[in-house]
This record gives sequence, structure tokens and C-alpha cells, in this order.
Amino acid sequence: MKYWCDNSPVFTHYYNAASILFPAWERAFCDITEAYKEYVDDPKLLARMDSFIKEEMSHSAAHTAHNTRQGLKELQDIEYEKTQRLIKRPNSRLWLGAMVSIEHCASELSRGFLRIYKDRDSREFNLYKWHSLEEIGHKSLAMDVWNHMGYPKKQLNRIAAKNFIYVWRFCFGYVFAKLREERLFWYPSTWADLTRLGFRVLVGGWVPYLKLFKDNFHPDNIGGRDEAVKAV
Repeated sequence: MKYWCDNSPVFTHYYNAASILFPAWERAFCDITEAYKEYVDDPKLLARMDSFIKEEMSHSAAHTAHNTRQGLKELQDIEYEKTQRLIKRPNSRLWLGAMVSIEHCASELSRGFLRIYKDRDSREFNLYKWHSLEEIGHKSLAMDVWNHMGYPKKQLNRIAAKNFIYVWRFCFGYVFAKLREERLFWYPSTWADLTRLGFRVLVGGWVPYLKLFKDNFHPDNIGGRDEAVKAV
């Protein structure tokens, strides 16, 4: 099926946009986590970091396969090359802060995906459901490393604000570019789906993201994997 998500170009392009970004970021997050292991002396935290790296590598491989099937591999590779050029110092605060904010964003969007699509059964839906559960399961790792390093919350807030702009500019930019390319902008169904998508992103993504800016923010205070598993 050309539009695998609800037979909707809007939702299909939106989730495909995220999938374009996933392999580049997940490999970068592996590099960041590996670079910070030398600063961590807590055996439990180190074990979680090793587990995180294994999960992220499997996510990257799975989304690369999805992107290849969807004809997105070239765009994925562009994002990967861009990320590799930027991540010269994976042990920098900037990159760890980016990891904290993007992992929080991903876990909250994952919660929304599971709530909406928990009963769907196809190769694409199963990929995103599996990925969503694992995102929720390891959402606190980056924040725990940040706290372990004693880095300031104000700096994390500044990094998170910049990441917010980048993520949503890319995702919505991709959706609108594809709708223009396919000449679907003036269909009533397109605007109905754009309205639905906007509401989902606002409620399931943007509002929860703001919790990161609270002084006492920690991902574990927003629900966990057990809760998500029950929903599925």
C-alpha cells in the first residue's frame, strides 16, 4: 500500500519523516552513550547504557529496512551524513542535552502512537509499536547520565528549545513538501488529516514536551513501559 498509515498521505509522510531521522540520531546516540561511559562509575547505570546501545542499533537497522522499502534510503543517508559531520565531540554537553530532549520527545510521541494504533497489525504498524515500547522503556537513560554528570538544568532547557524547533521544522516540512509534490494540498481529506495530525502533535507531543522545562523534570515521573504495555 502506498499510504500505509490509515491510507492517509498526511499520516504516512509524517511517520516516514520520523523514520528518516531515526537511523542518524540513533547511531549518534550510541556514540554519545559510548563516549560517556568512561565518566560513569555506577555499575547499574553502565549496564543500562550498554543495553541502550544494543536497542538503538536494532532500531536503526529496522528503520533502515523500512526506509528502503518506502524509497527513503537516500534521504536517510543525507541525514546520517549531516549528523556525522556535526558530531565531532560526542562527549559534549550539547549532544547529551540533545539526546535527553529527543528521547523525551520520542517517548511521549510513542505513547500517543500506541494509544491510537495499538490494535493495528501490519509490518509497518508492528515496527512502530515495537519501537515505541522500547523508546518508553529507556526514556530516562539520557537524563540519568545528565544528572550523573552534574550538568545544569538551565543549559538543558536551552538545548531542548533548539531541538524542538529542528525536529518539528523537519517533520512538518517533509509532510508539506510531499503533499505539494503529489498535488494533494487542495483535497478536503488532506486538510482534515492535517487538522487531526496537528491536534495529535499538540496534545501528544508539544504539551508533554513542555514538562522538560520544569526544574524537577524527570522522564520517570510521566509514566513508564509497564503502563504502555498494558495499553497494547
